[in-house]
Amino acid sequence: MARKYILLLLSASILAFAQPTVNTSITTGGMLNGRAWDSSSRDSRLLYIHGIEDGLVLAAGLVAPGPDQASLLKHAAPDFRPSDYVDEINAFYQDHTHAGIPIFYAWEYVNAKFKGATQDHLESMMRSFRAFVARH
Repeated sequence: MARKYILLLLSASILAFAQPTVNTSITTGGMLNGRAWDSSSRDSRLLYIHGIEDGLVLAAGLVAPGPDQASLLKHAAPDFRPSDYVDEINAFYQDHTHAGIPIFYAWEYVNAKFKGATQDHLESMMRSFRAFVARH
């Protein structure tokens, strides 16, 4: 009887651990990721993008006037609206393999794309993002 119980327990344990795991966390490395983005409304997404822009302005105000400040103020691509970023980030997360990539990284990717980055540079960014996700 004990042998059957042990065999049953062992079989159940193997089945439990053999199930593929699906990551459903909305954060990666402490940052909101594509799963959080996908579960957000369009208004929330727009507010997130405005928050990034406000953060850049705030950061620029914290550094001494000069090249660093100018660089922060010019970091976002000119001539693109927050809604443009939302649409492009939506497209970025259509590839479900990007779900674990933090939203800010997706914004950086889209920003580089809007600024005319080369395909090689964009692919390099994606390799870096995937490595970050793999570490976290």
